[in-house]
Amino acid sequence: MCRENGVEPIQGDLYVVEETGGELWEVWAPPLTRGSIQITLHFLCNMYMLYGISMLIPDMMSYNYCGMDTFFDSTYINLSGCEVYTDSEYWFLLVMVVIYLPGMVGATVVAEKIGRKVSLQINIFAGLAFTLLMLICIDTIVTYIIVFIVVFFYAAYNQVLWIYTPEFYPTYIRGTAIGVQ
Repeated sequence: MCRENGVEPIQGDLYVVEETGGELWEVWAPPLTRGSIQITLHFLCNMYMLYGISMLIPDMMSYNYCGMDTFFDSTYINLSGCEVYTDSEYWFLLVMVVIYLPGMVGATVVAEKIGRKVSLQINIFAGLAFTLLMLICIDTIVTYIIVFIVVFFYAAYNQVLWIYTPEFYPTYIRGTAIGVQ
């Protein structure tokens, strides 16, 4: 392997080190405590943004309203208390899923150029800023454009978070850490 990569092999004796498979407490143990808390908070934000906005946007687009004050008035509920999606809501949901793709691809490229942490910060703050703009009634076309930008940034945020998380943890607890998050 070293010969193929053009690297000198390591000299000396090799020892097999028996390691445990990464215990749950090790994810939260120093020196990983602070980073684990930050990553957990990022995942909580990610859940709100991806899933909360994914439910809000098709409703907003289908019933052509802006702001949160009319959101609760226009949601349809059947007898079991579940929301019933209309055909137009399904179409907007499909459009949102298609918009995720450029965000995910763009995020990978940008994360390689400027770094994972910076990319996470840019995506979360830009996504939140455009979400606030989305809730202000400007114009229908402007709202649609802002919605596409919001979905782009949230998809990018999600992608970079899943790239960054395994790189933060040592190899022996990486799988456990991803499972916790």
